[in-house]
Amino acid sequence: MIKKLDTDTIRALSVKNNSFAFLYTASFFFICSLLVFLQVSFYVNESWILFIFTTYISGLFFSFLDQTAVSHEFQHNNVFSSKNLNQFIYKVLMTFSLTNWIYNKSSHMTHHKYALHKNVDDEFSFEKINSFILFQLITFNFNYFFRKVIMLGKNSLGIFPDSNLNKRSSKKFKTKLMYCSRFIILTHIFVFLLFYYFGNYQVYFLIILNQFIFNFFKDILVRAQHYKLEHNSNNILESTRSLVINPFLSYLYWNVNFHVEHHLYPTIPFYNLPKVRNIIGSKNIPTIFGFKNFLFILLRDNYAFFNKQKLQSLNYKKF
Repeated sequence: MIKKLDTDTIRALSVKNNSFAFLYTASFFFICSLLVFLQVSFYVNESWILFIFTTYISGLFFSFLDQTAVSHEFQHNNVFSSKNLNQFIYKVLMTFSLTNWIYNKSSHMTHHKYALHKNVDDEFSFEKINSFILFQLITFNFNYFFRKVIMLGKNSLGIFPDSNLNKRSSKKFKTKLMYCSRFIILTHIFVFLLFYYFGNYQVYFLIILNQFIFNFFKDILVRAQHYKLEHNSNNILESTRSLVINPFLSYLYWNVNFHVEHHLYPTIPFYNLPKVRNIIGSKNIPTIFGFKNFLFILLRDNYAFFNKQKLQSLNYKKF
């Protein structure tokens, strides 16, 4: 049984460290900017091997900017002490990643209350994977790209697919979704025209499309959070798991891999989640140790040719 944090501990761990948050955020965005600079340089100089290599590294970093990691932390106001600053950056990142921030925020708050609840939670873990999906994850994620573009287009026209959230939403909420989608589309048109005016429209496409390149690590990490766990349970320990991974992946993922800890205490900033894990008792938190181990579980469940004898000890809830 995990140890519950008392009110004073929660309050202390919820205090934002603006200096650390600034350094962390600045380092991440600096690396992204540097990678784009290198991409453009290699493209201009027609150094195609270096361009492709840098594009893959850019995709690795950019793929975590959306609602699964970087934007996720700003949406929760778990980065800086200023709520306004957090929300401003969240909306900028959502606009960049072609995602309606009004829908995303409402959907995610529901996910925290009703994780894996059928007909309620829209953020169900993807449990099936095939060769076509894997191919996209190590190249360009066409499904993800077109799904976002089509969804924005439909929402901007007042068309709302039958998601759980849309089914129970009011007309007023849907109107907000429509205007938010229109704002995102118009912003992208304006930015593209700006790049086009200065003769750099290729750079616009490079920056926007980076987030859909080499989504492999992000996608696998997202799947791990709730993969084959208990549906329709109000017990977070039955519907959610954490993943202990190497420091580099944890840096990219902004510690979202400490997912049980985050669901238990969503107001605690991402940089304090390891402390939460130590206090409440890591032995009692459903955990898979190592990215590779979860990847093996995923492949074992979806590909018959994997040697089940060697992988039979890998467990969904704890390993």
